[in-house]
This record gives sequence, structure tokens and C-alpha cells, in this order.
Amino acid sequence: MSVQGGWLSEKTPEFFSQYVQGTTEALGGNVHYWITLNEPVVYAFRGYVIGDWPPGEKSLEKAIKVCKNLLLGHVLAYKKIKEAYLQKGWRTPMVGIAKHVIIFRASSDHSLLDRMTARFTSWLFNHVFVQALVRGKAYCIGLFNVHLPQAKTLDFIGLNYYTRAFVVNHGLEVPGIYIKQYTKSAGQYHYTGKNNFFSAASQDHNTGDKFLSWEIYARGMYTFLKDFSRYKLPILISENGISTNDSATGSARLATVAGCGRRQFSSSDGHGAYFRCDAGTVAGAPVSTLSSSA
Repeated sequence: MSVQGGWLSEKTPEFFSQYVQGTTEALGGNVHYWITLNEPVVYAFRGYVIGDWPPGEKSLEKAIKVCKNLLLGHVLAYKKIKEAYLQKGWRTPMVGIAKHVIIFRASSDHSLLDRMTARFTSWLFNHVFVQALVRGKAYCIGLFNVHLPQAKTLDFIGLNYYTRAFVVNHGLEVPGIYIKQYTKSAGQYHYTGKNNFFSAASQDHNTGDKFLSWEIYARGMYTFLKDFSRYKLPILISENGISTNDSATGSARLATVAGCGRRQFSSSDGHGAYFRCDAGTVAGAPVSTLSSSA
């Protein structure tokens, strides 16, 4: 697959769906929830825009093409999973993706351009991929125009949440408003003393070990649970945790989701849907699940 270009190849979505079909037929009798893609936008961004992940490309055009193929790959996989369960007579499965989400905050509250950049980046990074699968299409002037063969191919949304990032505007064109803003800034350290999500790993001065020095921003979990309720789909917390080089922060790890566990809210979709977030731990790592009922 890599020789053919990986997710840059237009053949990959179909190959991926065939792989999913085989996997579903082999394991489906014991599986109810399927996540077809884990953090697709992170993969496209880091592998094809900033290039610090394989294949190490730095091309916005290629990144957009990869995202389009990932979207199509999910749609085809969704269909294969549903068909397999129907043919086998199994209970109808729930199919979704795990979407990495980040709170994007303006580095300077006094800068209109920073605030505009934070808002645009949040939409582009956090929502466009999900919106495309819900609506069957996505559009951004001058960047992309995507039409998928089927809409409503999410039965739930998985959220991978860890931290927030501070952004700085470097111009009104795409490189300035989206790509170049992931830099350490005075605002970032003023608020948190931590690195941005896309910054390089920090190094422990005593051991020399590298670790991701991300801010623990617990409120972000609550923010995204409310924000993504707009899609009127069940929400699962598929990943959550903190970055630390020291086990003494165990209590802080629990605090990451404990605040969420104490909050309850009703959605504003007019259907009386009610969401509750319950905190727990698995193998020492904080996790939470969101249940909904209408």
C-alpha cells in the first residue's frame, strides 16, 4: 500500500473497505462498537503538512487529498460493516470514528486576528471531518469541496481529548491563518507554562527523558461534550489523559475527568436528550463515558 501512495492513492479507500469487511466477518459476532479511523485529521496534518510523522510530506494539497480519501474510506467501511451484520443476522452495530479535539485559544485576547485564527482553526481541525460524514459534504472556499456518496455514516462520535493550544496569526492566507500558528508564544507560557500540542517534546532536566508537556485543561472536556451535542449523536470519550514525567500528579490525572463527572447538562436540540459524563479509571489512566437518552 505504501508503494502505491498510502492514503494519497484513490485505490486505498476501496482496499481499506475490503480489509474492514474481512475483519468484520471474523470478529463481528463479538463486537458492537466499531471505530473505523483513529484521529484521521492528526494523521493528515502531521504526516502531510508539518511533516514530523511519516511519510514526512509538507504539502497542504496532499493533506487535503488524504483527508478526502480517509472520508471515503470510512463511508465505504461503514457500508461494509452494516452489510456484514445484516447478512449474519447479528445485532445492528454502532459505527463511528475517534476524533482528536483540541481547544484552540487566541494567544492574545487583544488581537482580533489571533481570535479569528483560533476560531477558524477550531472549525477546521475539530469539526469539518465530522460534519462531512454527517452531511455527506464539506466545503471551504479556496481549500476543498468534498462530496461523499452517502451522508449520515456516524452512529456515534468518539472524542480523544487531552489539552488546549494557543494560536498566533501570521497572515490572512492559509499558511498564516492555519499552518504556521503552532508556535510557542508569550501567551502560551503566560497562561500555562506548557508547550502547545504541536510543539516538540520537553526534556526532563534530571533524567534526560523526553515527554509531552501539555497543559491539563479539564474544562475542555465539558466544552467539547456540549459543543459536539449539536450533531445529535451519542458521544463516547475514546481517549483522555495527561502528559507527565512524574507519578506524583496522579491526583491531577483524576481531576482531568472528575470535573466532567460532576457536570450534567441537557442538550438544546429540542428532543429532550440528556447527557451524563461519568469518570472512571482503567489501568491507572483516566477515562470517561458519555451516555445519552432521549
